[in-house]
Amino acid sequence: MLPDQIPAPMPTGQPILLLPAPRIIGRQEPVESTDRAWHVLLVRPRTEKKVAAQLTRLGIPAYVPVQRQVRIWCDRKKKVDMVMFHRYVFVEVDEDHRKEVFRLPNVYRYLTFGRDPVCLCEREVQLIRILAGLEKPVLLVREAFHPGDRVEIMSGPLAGYQGQVTDRHNRSRILLTLEGLQCRVQVELDKVSLKKLKSPKGG
Repeated sequence: MLPDQIPAPMPTGQPILLLPAPRIIGRQEPVESTDRAWHVLLVRPRTEKKVAAQLTRLGIPAYVPVQRQVRIWCDRKKKVDMVMFHRYVFVEVDEDHRKEVFRLPNVYRYLTFGRDPVCLCEREVQLIRILAGLEKPVLLVREAFHPGDRVEIMSGPLAGYQGQVTDRHNRSRILLTLEGLQCRVQVELDKVSLKKLKSPKGG
């Protein structure tokens, strides 16, 4: 998941057709090191394409997924390329070269979960490419968590544990069960990734 979801920005459109390769801003370089990974840069608003082009000139593989959509004005229709993830630029870098992106003025920081930069697997990157190539508009939403939801903690020291959301504001309060002690504990988590679990049947 583009993501906390990315960003963890989820499609809610009604895609029915896969089109040719998506329109991508920035040139994709061949991967020369197995240590490279896809990360997400947070950039100044409306500079996504510019930053991607500048990164490419620096030799850093970067792209901004865009989708061609029809925009209707009072007197005409026009096809325009719409950035799918506002303020996001995807870059493929290794740890040794991660700081080179800050040579550019419009780059703010890496998108993070807790202290760790978001890292996308190749399957997620491929999904983004497919979504960008769909004919129908793709809407991106973040998953909302509500009190009572069953979740799995995906990052931080409690990664892998499951619990129940008891509160969700700036921080997440999660109720964890200690079966051996026949009790539950509530923990407040700050800036961690959560994954909603399916409710058990009949529950």
